[in-house]
Amino acid sequence: MQASAKRAIVIDQNDSFRQALSAFLEKRGYDVFAASEPQLCPVLLKGDCPCPDEHLCAHVIFFDPDKPKDTGLEFLKNQKKHGCRVANIAVMSASWQASEVQCFQAFGCKIFHKPVKLGKLAEWLTSCEMQMEAGIRLSELPID
Repeated sequence: MQASAKRAIVIDQNDSFRQALSAFLEKRGYDVFAASEPQLCPVLLKGDCPCPDEHLCAHVIFFDPDKPKDTGLEFLKNQKKHGCRVANIAVMSASWQASEVQCFQAFGCKIFHKPVKLGKLAEWLTSCEMQMEAGIRLSELPID
């Protein structure tokens, strides 16, 4: 994949929302990998992040923290523990508790409330895109 390509990961158990967000991102030029659970995600780390310094698995990750098998916070902690360097992470939920918001913000995540306003999402993505490093390449998926 070329350095100029953009990749997004979308993890949400709601099929309609996941498909709508994926379509929105594809229209913005992203290659999208979507999954209903982190365990099905091609970037789920089971050991140290294998991405070389000049590579990332994705430019942005979107996920809903409300999962039946594990929480989004567990997914995020796992990724960071194993060295994931993706900086642009958006967390979206319809039911936030103040303590959850604080935990995700401590990891540098952008918080969105469902239903997500596309204008706010586009604004955040534009900010992320302006900060993307030109020389960063994308790793092959799945990450092992």
